[in-house]
Amino acid sequence: MESTHLPEFTQIEGIVSEENANFNMLVGILKEFYKRIGFEKIKMRPSYFPFTEPSLEVIVEYKGKMLEMGGAGIFRPEVTAPFNVKYPVLAWGLGLERLAMIRLGLKDIRQLYMSDIEWLRKV
Repeated sequence: MESTHLPEFTQIEGIVSEENANFNMLVGILKEFYKRIGFEKIKMRPSYFPFTEPSLEVIVEYKGKMLEMGGAGIFRPEVTAPFNVKYPVLAWGLGLERLAMIRLGLKDIRQLYMSDIEWLRKV
């Protein structure tokens, strides 16, 4: 039995806020991030997240399969207005466990949380 999801997860989060920040900038940042860690086929698909609009999911190809790696978007004005944020805010949350599973060649996410000393020594 393989398990690829847990009820809890760890995210790599990022935020960029500047006067001319836009959706194309967000897509460019995410594509560059994934290219630098070794993924060549990177796709974005529209998605819904309650605090961002527009929103997207990042999908990469790995061993012939498409894997969803995380979500991103531009914070909605009602999220940033209470803090007097004047410029658009690009935000993303990308799954750390998925990257670790790929890097370590794991098929079961639970292996990341097991206390197996011998496995840890090998890895």
